[in-house]
Amino acid sequence: MDGRLAQLIALASHGNAYLGGREIPRLWGNSTCCYCVRVEFTAWRRRWRVFGKRSERCVAPTPGDWFRRLRAQRARRLRIWHTPGQGPFPDRVTAGFLDGGGTWSLEAELPDGDRRAWVPTWRLVNPNAADQRMWSVTYREITSQVPDRSSVRLSVEQASEALAESLDAALGFSRENYADDFAATFGEALAVLRAERSFSPRYHADMLFVEGTSPEAKRLLTAARHAWSFGGVGSWNDLRVRPAAIPQYERVSERLFQAGVSAFVVGTNAEWQAESQSDNTCPTPVVAPKLPVWQSGSRSASAEPETENMRPVEVRVPRHASKPCPSSYLR
Repeated sequence: MDGRLAQLIALASHGNAYLGGREIPRLWGNSTCCYCVRVEFTAWRRRWRVFGKRSERCVAPTPGDWFRRLRAQRARRLRIWHTPGQGPFPDRVTAGFLDGGGTWSLEAELPDGDRRAWVPTWRLVNPNAADQRMWSVTYREITSQVPDRSSVRLSVEQASEALAESLDAALGFSRENYADDFAATFGEALAVLRAERSFSPRYHADMLFVEGTSPEAKRLLTAARHAWSFGGVGSWNDLRVRPAAIPQYERVSERLFQAGVSAFVVGTNAEWQAESQSDNTCPTPVVAPKLPVWQSGSRSASAEPETENMRPVEVRVPRHASKPCPSSYLR
């Protein structure tokens, strides 16, 4: 599973639990942050002494500081949403690249209907780190108005049905084209989705705050992460099929990708949807504004392990040989 998306879901899940008054573990020990030397949050401010220009400043050097800031602002819920990319290639093709696969964002709902969104930027700052913490992640606040996306409605049941249909099609195509490994993966994901078997995630088992996730949403997210096969070398994108089967492969792949994206969005936002005044909703894809290219040498606050008074619970992530290589963490 894509490490960027896993961290986004972890922030939303644990953030919602913290805003709801629950005790949460420190995310610095979470598996989604184990390769990060810094996870910070920035915002814009206007500098009137410099011709009214805006400058970026760090408002939270750690996820815990950001959660406390949101609670002080009386934030109601956190949710994730996906914005389709505007490049010449489909998002499923570019999903294995650092800036590909569309734009994933975190959105906070504040009082009076105000909404704010943050877009993550991942930078490789120390590839030879002894502790493997080589990535610096900055969540930058979008300055444009975040539109209301409550008009498009999709429930957990509907997202599960769409994912099951796409997995059925992908499973049949894999068997017809002798892609046995993918057929086994899709078959297992279907069994999890239909509650025919349980499945313990191989990676990022601590991604979700379990107490705040319904069994249906947890099953949907577990099946989606197990079926996610879009990435770099050796992924579903590299599957070689006969020329006559290429059109069908394109249709099956696009359907599977879109169903997976919807599953991640709906499953992560399920708790927020259940507690809102409206029905279950799925964010409408909205094109986020392009952000400027940032200088790699810009100053930022150091991300020391969190020290917030959250009554932290230590989460140990074992390092085994089966753990993915940090250099391919984004695939």
